[in-house]
Formats: sequence, structure tokens, C-alpha cells
Amino acid sequence: LSSDTGTKSPIGKSVVRIFDKKYNKLLETQVTDEKGRYGFFATKGLYYVTAEKPGYDKYLSTDIDLRQAKNAVVDQRIGLTAKKA
Repeated sequence: LSSDTGTKSPIGKSVVRIFDKKYNKLLETQVTDEKGRYGFFATKGLYYVTAEKPGYDKYLSTDIDLRQAKNAVVDQRIGLTAKKA
């Protein structure tokens, strides 16, 4: 879920990307729906997620460790902070 850190309102049409941490390789890109939702199917591995939307600072997640998981959906909460004028 992508939301504004100040207002907590969902942010639609954010560009969210998931990367393989080991190779720093882009795996998939999605655009959030009007409620800020997205989701990536992932297998065992170490990942990170970025999110971007005009008017907001770029988001970079902490490492998402799925090395012990068989299959998982990456859909963590993303808080985008509005850029200061």
C-alpha cells in the first residue's frame, strides 16, 4: 500500500519497482491502483522495493528477506513523503 506519510491518504499511480538485491537487478515494475495497492510475487531471495511519484521524495525500502520463504507476495506498506516547496 502506497500512502502519503503526512495525510495517510492512499497514493494511486505511484511507480513501484522490485529489485533482486544480490544482483541489483530490476525484476518488475507496477503502478499502484487508486487505493495505492500493488503486489509482487516472489520466490526465495533478498529483495528491495522503490517507489516514485511526482511531487514526492523517492522511497527505498529496507531489505526484504525471503530466503527462507517458498513463495511470497511483496506488498509492504510504502510511505511517500511530499517534497518541500
